[in-house]
Amino acid sequence: MATQGSSTGMQRLLRRGETWAFVSVLDYTVISLLVRRATGSGDPSIAVTLRALPALIVTLLVTLATPRRRAQLRPGSAGFLGWKPIAAILAQAVLIFSIGNSLNFQSLKYGGLAITSPVASLSAVFGGVLAAVVLHEVFTWEMLAGMLMSTVGVVALTRGQSASAAASPFWMRAVFLSLIGATGSAIGGILLTYALRRGADIFVAMLLSTGTAVISMFFVLLVRGQLALYWTSPPAAVRDLGVAGLFNAMSLLAITQSLALTSWAVSTSISRLGTVTAPLAGLIFLREKINGPMWLGILVITVGVFVVQWGQVRGKRRTAEVPAHPPLPSQPASANPSEEGSEPS
Repeated sequence: MATQGSSTGMQRLLRRGETWAFVSVLDYTVISLLVRRATGSGDPSIAVTLRALPALIVTLLVTLATPRRRAQLRPGSAGFLGWKPIAAILAQAVLIFSIGNSLNFQSLKYGGLAITSPVASLSAVFGGVLAAVVLHEVFTWEMLAGMLMSTVGVVALTRGQSASAAASPFWMRAVFLSLIGATGSAIGGILLTYALRRGADIFVAMLLSTGTAVISMFFVLLVRGQLALYWTSPPAAVRDLGVAGLFNAMSLLAITQSLALTSWAVSTSISRLGTVTAPLAGLIFLREKINGPMWLGILVITVGVFVVQWGQVRGKRRTAEVPAHPPLPSQPASANPSEEGSEPS
């Protein structure tokens, strides 16, 4: 009886979208730790490839197993997605997966998790502004307040880092790289939202995205004359990045399941906890130094991003604008892009 009750309780827990959102937070934290550890000896192009490869395999299998998804990629079929949405997906793949994850890798190398994770989360703030300008979505005073809070948080974070005796001499480079990556992720999120609103399936979109990442990194290594890195990279870095890739695929499935079971606002708000858990994990497992002002900055940025996202939701409710596909949360490369919220079928 006790075993049956425990089994029933676990089934109920797994049916809650909030549970899967917390799983995605755990995935993001583990990915961040592993990639941070790999920055000591790994190459950014290999990091992007290994992080994308497991998700590429998963989305390829899901797409091949579903006629509806296969039709989206077959020109001339009734279900063909169209060249404009496909072009938008490919462009966001370059911005988020290829360029964004490469910048994320470099930022982690120079500034660690305490700098990279919170600054990269500003992509949601930038995305709110772009959504208002490009997609004509509602811009509310809550969003403005969240943006101001995030700005204050970045100032506190950078002041705390500059006062730290253990700070890397290149930490400002990490802030700069993270800001560029966050901007690219915001633009990529708008492009992906455009494609999803025109009927793109999330697994098809991720198949194109991860495929673009793997292929683009191959050509980067080819141009650099470093194809040998595929088989000469340090085993420890390959192991860490490979496991990070597995967690990346798990994160995709977790956030997709979460969005299928709960609202976008709840799911993405929970997922933002990764902005705090990743630096905390770095403090515990990698012994990264985080002082009081830095913690204040991290928390203020997290709250600011949360306020921006809830401001978007409240604005849509006020104007009764409920789009078929709400804007995606934009993550550190590592993140969790999923919007449609449908399970593989």
